[in-house]
Amino acid sequence: MKLSINKICTALVIGMSTISAGAYAARGGNYGDGDCCDFQFGCGEWSAGVSALYWTAKEDGLAYGAKLSEEPVDATTPSLVSFEDDVKYKNFDFDWNIGYRVNIDYLTTSQINFGLEYTHFNTRAKGHGNSEGTLGDGGELFFPTYVTSNDFVIDADTGTGFDGHVKLDIDYIDATVGREFQCVKCATVTPFVGARFARVDQKYHSVSTSTNFAGLTETDTETLTMNNQFDGAGLRGGLATKWNLGNSVSFFGLAAISALWGEHKVTYDDTITGIGGGLGATTTLLNDSHQKDTYQAFRGITDLAVGFTYDWEFCDSNVLEVSLAWEHHLFFNMNRFEENGLQNNLTAAQHSRGDLGTSGVTVGLNYAF
Repeated sequence: MKLSINKICTALVIGMSTISAGAYAARGGNYGDGDCCDFQFGCGEWSAGVSALYWTAKEDGLAYGAKLSEEPVDATTPSLVSFEDDVKYKNFDFDWNIGYRVNIDYLTTSQINFGLEYTHFNTRAKGHGNSEGTLGDGGELFFPTYVTSNDFVIDADTGTGFDGHVKLDIDYIDATVGREFQCVKCATVTPFVGARFARVDQKYHSVSTSTNFAGLTETDTETLTMNNQFDGAGLRGGLATKWNLGNSVSFFGLAAISALWGEHKVTYDDTITGIGGGLGATTTLLNDSHQKDTYQAFRGITDLAVGFTYDWEFCDSNVLEVSLAWEHHLFFNMNRFEENGLQNNLTAAQHSRGDLGTSGVTVGLNYAF
């Protein structure tokens, strides 16, 4: 069976339009007003745009604590176990926050597009934990993760507990070159290649207070600060599509992948102080540990998005375009917070490694001239 170029392009357009698109890929051909008409390239050679991002983030392996409860086993059931353990892990939930993106593009007379784009997004997440009641009698014990000692358990009787937060900052620059092809009437496909320069910076800070550290009677406070920063650069490639629906409305899509070689900088700073009990009324430094690691690694990033645009053409040579899109970006193996190797069995496996993802709505404004 022979496949024509038009059939191949049509399949690409339909596939891309149903799975992905990008606000920064919305720039492209102009089809005029009214019903979908014969394809014409954009009126101007230059275009510039700005986008507002309303995104959130998710990250694997970032549990900040575990709650342990025990329930008595039914006495009528023969068993050597008198209690059943139930563990609930507490994970950070990142806030929805506003970021931004700016871009500039140049379209040559041979329909080759050169683009430069900068994206910034930041958010944070907060966590709180405390023990409640008596274990085995409806109560729960809270174990913080990323602690120095297995014995550090939040005491339900002190009224204190765990408070922590994570800050996330993402910046990346994309430089791409692509060629726009008209596959069928009212639809284009644009394969592109280029480079990406990215920085992902994560900061963790927590304060935990316990009166049961190592079986002692004083009140102990652990302050933990960790940094996890990645800087990298590499190649990026993908495919964009734009499908005019008529009346200046278009549906667009994009899928891209990047392979970055970069450097991780990871730090772990932990201090424990105690007061009261056998230590007296003066605050005493019980532990002061610092770890630092720097290493190189490959990291992959995927970009997916889908959305709509509406175009206004004026002065016969200018186009103002408004876009609305949903985007998702996945940063593979980006959770590299340092492990100290002393966590108990409840918490050690919950924060070893994981991927980072961002997603949300993007509203863009692009001006071609």
